[in-house]
Amino acid sequence: MSNIESAKQDDQRVTSSWESLIELIDGVKTSEIKNTLSDHSYVTEYYRHNWEICQDRPIQHIVHVTLCPGAITAWHMHKLKSDNIVVPTGMMKLVLFDGRKGSPTEGKLNVFNMSPLRPMIVGFPPGVWHGFQNLLNSESSSFINISDGAYNYDKPDEWRLPRDTPEIPYTFS
Repeated sequence: MSNIESAKQDDQRVTSSWESLIELIDGVKTSEIKNTLSDHSYVTEYYRHNWEICQDRPIQHIVHVTLCPGAITAWHMHKLKSDNIVVPTGMMKLVLFDGRKGSPTEGKLNVFNMSPLRPMIVGFPPGVWHGFQNLLNSESSSFINISDGAYNYDKPDEWRLPRDTPEIPYTFS
């Protein structure tokens, strides 16, 4: 037994059957994605039209974003469209903040460490701020955003805050 009194025991994050115990922001959905293995490859299915995760709105736009080693992109929000994020390469942190006035989870944070080693999709509604950090310092990581709204070149549904804004209680390290 350690004699360091300031040590804090980790909170339980999953059940013994690997079900997440994270209290999610209202409207956020997650689903673990299973890889299909063969004798020479593996297949990862990132999206299916009948998955409940995709917010019951038709998909309009899919983008693949690559972050340089150690890069952070934050903070970002859409007022009209939902996002569904998967990480096919590297290791990334996705941080969500519920800034929606009157939401039952207003002010709540969710933090997800994501990689293809244990793939998952995280879907979230309009009004949820999000930021990404490439957790690898020597190689790029990437994410795919499957959205129910196409990018509007004339009037972008893109809202931004600086990474160190005091309005969101999270500091990327």
